[in-house]
Amino acid sequence: MRIASKVKVAVLTILLVYPVTAGAQTVTSADAKAFMGTWVINVDAGGPISVDLTVKEVAGEVTAEIGGGNTGNPMSAVSEITKNGSSLVMQYEADVPGAGVTPITLTVEADGDTLTASFDVAGQVLPGTGTRK
Repeated sequence: MRIASKVKVAVLTILLVYPVTAGAQTVTSADAKAFMGTWVINVDAGGPISVDLTVKEVAGEVTAEIGGGNTGNPMSAVSEITKNGSSLVMQYEADVPGAGVTPITLTVEADGDTLTASFDVAGQVLPGTGTRK
């Protein structure tokens, strides 16, 4: 594996599992109905990475957390959830060693029990696909 690919895998793993901020949710449960549940998202970042995404309603608000998967890291809360057309957009920040706190935007489009994902990590877009657990 090339060094650049190894770095990409390491950075993506850290970014996907160590979000550090929390905030208000701006999506209704009706807006997020197609996304509710637990998903496994596979991302090819020079090597296979899978993470779990859970979207649910808690006390009347839509919440999400991401992590786990084949990384073995704990689930972490997503800070902001909005809807853009038929896509759910989740934003959070992660503390990246050597880079500091980095914004991440995860955009997902659901189609039944599958989804298409796009991770925008400080301007670098990494595609993924997911299935409902």
